[in-house]
Amino acid sequence: FILAQPMAEPAGTTFRYNNLGAQLMGQTVQARSGQPLARLIESRVFVPLCIRRWSWDHDARDASYAYSRVRLRAVDLAAIGQLVLDGGLW
Repeated sequence: FILAQPMAEPAGTTFRYNNLGAQLMGQTVQARSGQPLARLIESRVFVPLCIRRWSWDHDARDASYAYSRVRLRAVDLAAIGQLVLDGGLW
């Protein structure tokens, strides 16, 4: 479905966020890693940042919604923001 959608602009000419692209990216990461996206993010981001209380909705195929539906506490979201500000260093 996602790949069948027409391009709004030629590739690489305009930035336009859309949920379909984010979901495709999530599915690509999941396919390449061989792990469910939520478990990959848990092991690579949440555990190192000591984020223990989170949830992430998924579809009928058990694929996480890469574009939304992640629930985090404000303090945990701030930790991710700080990680980004610090260039990935924690």
